[in-house]
Amino acid sequence: MADLNGLDGINGLHASLWKNVTQPAADPAAQPNAGAFVDLMKSGLQKVELDQTRQAVAIEDLVTGRTQDVLPVVQAVADADLSFKLLLGVRNKMVDAYKQTMTMQV
Repeated sequence: MADLNGLDGINGLHASLWKNVTQPAADPAAQPNAGAFVDLMKSGLQKVELDQTRQAVAIEDLVTGRTQDVLPVVQAVADADLSFKLLLGVRNKMVDAYKQTMTMQV
């Protein structure tokens, strides 16, 4: 089974994305909802990581013969696929918003 806590796992992605975002702002009044946004994004990443882990365990159980039922494996794979696609969609929207912000003229 692949190491989900390494650089290839969601934790590696999570750490690289949020290492600068979670730093406290110099003026907390300047960003009143920043903590809520970060918490929302962290919970979303944790959900995707949980779905990926469940998928890996379900596939491993099927391959090793611990389970004979294919339906839960297919469901776990579908859930993980959908949550990962949603994560990529949110990331793409955030990158687009950042690019638009950077091209604004002041």
